Amino acid sequence: EFQWNGKKVTEKIAVKVDKNLDFPVAEWKEYQVYMNKINDLMLKGMGMVFAVETLKGQLAAREKEIDKMKKKGKPVSKALEDKVKEVNETIKLLQTVFYSDAAKGFYRIPIKTALKGGSIPEQVFMMAAYVQRFPGKPTKTQTDRLNEITRKSFPMFLKALNFMKKDLPEINKLLHQNSLNGLKLPDFNM
Repeated sequence: EFQWNGKKVTEKIAVKVDKNLDFPVAEWKEYQVYMNKINDLMLKGMGMVFAVETLKGQLAAREKEIDKMKKKGKPVSKALEDKVKEVNETIKLLQTVFYSDAAKGFYRIPIKTALKGGSIPEQVFMMAAYVQRFPGKPTKTQTDRLNEITRKSFPMFLKALNFMKKDLPEINKLLHQNSLNGLKLPDFNM
């Protein structure tokens, strides 16, 4: 079913197996499930990186406003300053997992990260690129690797969600108490 020029159109489509396909349909289905898992992980990762970048920029702007207030002799609560530091630390933690840090590496990334195959986003990207070049049933190694990366990523996704649900309302309350605009919560769902 689709919509065309404001009209809903329902059309039955016959799906035929490509006779040139080099592997059975069952393997093709496994390939699709595997690719869907990779895409889901990539979307969650990109969503989290976007949310973190958005918050990082907003927080930097508030820190400048806080510095201006201090220079003008206006009082800024110690609780707000502590919370800003805490939020910055959480952002840095999230970045260490999902970003490559070119400044620390021999070539472009730390050796420990390089031996693992890169940062988590680089590993997921390489998995997707490899599988797209050689479609077919994923190997046990590929499946295990995806499961391992998902297990590593999931706690960070939860940490990001908890951070956005708990810490951000707290810092917004403190910002408002100090006559500053709050941070806008980015849309990040799992």
